[in-house]
Amino acid sequence: MYDYHAVLGAVALAVGVAGYIPYISNTLKGTTKPHPFTYLIWALIGAISFAAQLAENGGPGAWAMGIPVLFGIVIAALSLTKGEKSITKSDWLCLITALGAIAIWQLTDDALYAVIIVIGINTLAFVPTFRKAYSKPDEETALSYALGVLRSVISIPALLSFNVVTVLPLAYHILSNLALVVMLIVRRKNLGR
Repeated sequence: MYDYHAVLGAVALAVGVAGYIPYISNTLKGTTKPHPFTYLIWALIGAISFAAQLAENGGPGAWAMGIPVLFGIVIAALSLTKGEKSITKSDWLCLITALGAIAIWQLTDDALYAVIIVIGINTLAFVPTFRKAYSKPDEETALSYALGVLRSVISIPALLSFNVVTVLPLAYHILSNLALVVMLIVRRKNLGR
């Protein structure tokens, strides 16, 4: 008999890796221009969220949450030369607030508070990318975000423990990535692309 949690966790992990391949490829080609602030914060926060899920017995369902950490570091580094160069005051505000929230997170030892703070920080980190993608929808790889949705959907039934701490980060990823995909499709259609 096989452990379906491990199988689903491995599939989610593979989908997660597959989702980053076109993003990195398009970034290297110059067609996707990641926002450096978003990926810097996502790498930092992804590590916190991943650790919280593991601490709460997320098991194989948490594996795919480690993928954004590794690839977030790679994309943040690439974004320094290949990414978005138009950094606004609101982008700086999001970065500073997100870093400040990380400091606040350090004051709590409760996994639920950590996850809630992480989701708030992720939202702040997403603002620069969402803003940039709205004005430049062709500079984001919708497929990567769509595969991010699939990765998180597959990860939920792979969890060993279903609780707010293990499920909430995945639910957030589904909703935020789906929102970006829908916005990209609508904006491209409205702009005739």
